Amino acid sequence: MPTMLAAPPLTVPSPRRTQGLITIIVSLLIFVPLLVLGVAIGWPGSLGDPADVALPRLLDHEFATRLGYLAYLAYSVAFFPVAVGISAWRREGPATVSLALGIAIGAAAVSALARTIGITRWLSAAFPLAEQWQETTSATAREALAIQFGTLNDFAGAIGETLGVSIFAAVWLGATIARPGLPRWARITGALVLVPLAAPAVELAGVDAGALVSLSSAAITIWLLAAGVAMMRDRPAGRSRPQRGD
Repeated sequence: MPTMLAAPPLTVPSPRRTQGLITIIVSLLIFVPLLVLGVAIGWPGSLGDPADVALPRLLDHEFATRLGYLAYLAYSVAFFPVAVGISAWRREGPATVSLALGIAIGAAAVSALARTIGITRWLSAAFPLAEQWQETTSATAREALAIQFGTLNDFAGAIGETLGVSIFAAVWLGATIARPGLPRWARITGALVLVPLAAPAVELAGVDAGALVSLSSAAITIWLLAAGVAMMRDRPAGRSRPQRGD
């Protein structure tokens, strides 16, 4: 009687592998606003430009600006589930929620919320101000619009860039690498990334962050990308390589 050969089992991606792929995609998504807004308005260096420069430029490059900030908004919202997935990486069990993990999840949520608030100012409030600027030639009216724009930009920028991108992202990363279950390389490199990630917070003390914002974004993007690749390659605990003859 002929021997029946069993068909090879279908390879189903594990949740960890899927999470790693999502992490890679989200980490690379930051390049969309970086390229689109960079070409259109010189972002992120343009964040500190005065009203008489920033407002007319918004309308001159309206489509690209809206597209870039919508992509940045998508990245900021997606940051939360990605951050939680990394924080829960190699957790011992579904019921295991340590203090560090709880802090990491909470900080990731606040970071994502603060980022979205900061970005929304450009999609909701900045364009109406730009339209009012274009419609008036009164020096008094434009001075009032400049004050409104400057106040809006300073306040929402502190929420989005300083609190969201810097401080609470640093709290998330610090709590995440404090978990002993994370790979050793991720904890060491994460500790190094903490420095540039938290550096833009010096703006709260009146110091111009300058290039620190770009350095911060580059450092965390590289770390997220590396974590995503490692999650895809990681073998769940207890799973061994199939042996011949099994």
